[in-house]
Amino acid sequence: MHKTLVTIDGHIGSGAFDVGKKIARMFGLRYFDRARLRVLNGEANESDLVLASTGSDGEFSDRLWAWIERAASYFAIGAAGDDPLLQGAADIHVPLTWDTNGPSSASMLGKAYDLDQVAKEGNAVIVHRAGAVELADIEQVSRVGIFAEWDDRVNRVMAREGLHDVALAERIISEREKAQREYFHKMHKADPEDPELYDLVINTSDNNIDVATIQVSRYVKEARDGVPV
Repeated sequence: MHKTLVTIDGHIGSGAFDVGKKIARMFGLRYFDRARLRVLNGEANESDLVLASTGSDGEFSDRLWAWIERAASYFAIGAAGDDPLLQGAADIHVPLTWDTNGPSSASMLGKAYDLDQVAKEGNAVIVHRAGAVELADIEQVSRVGIFAEWDDRVNRVMAREGLHDVALAERIISEREKAQREYFHKMHKADPEDPELYDLVINTSDNNIDVATIQVSRYVKEARDGVPV
């Protein structure tokens, strides 16, 4: 039975999370992103798999993970003191895929996560987990790259994470992308902005999230049905 796998990587703040969730719902696929498939102490733990859901529970989960990512980013850039709600929350400082928030050695990054089980089971959308390179050898994977202009990305991150400080949002994006590039380079000698890594490239500054979702859904459907794309 054919299994559908969609990976979405690219710019931070380009709308990959939004497109990924919409695609997962449209096709009835499991949804994973870099906060929803965590690995503690370098070993996969099935209890740490948090799947996206719909309705009020799903909305609460989205808000919770947005806060977790925000907290981790604050600590990574030394800005926890800017928000009293985050002070002392050291337990939140855990590896988030390529955003390890810790030692950046190749050995540490190599243990960051393992997508083998997700790929084996299939029927999943995987966002910002370096799937474009991690799963490049899997025939049925649709590798999507989503990009956007800087100002649009800053505005989207501010809205998604409830930020009011433009400078802070810019610092968060810069730090996350630094970690992303480091992972791609150290582990795969690749650049996340390289269009050759992707089967489909979309700029959400030219096409809004809904249009981008339609473009991705069309590609995924054709790939799933075996239609040349």
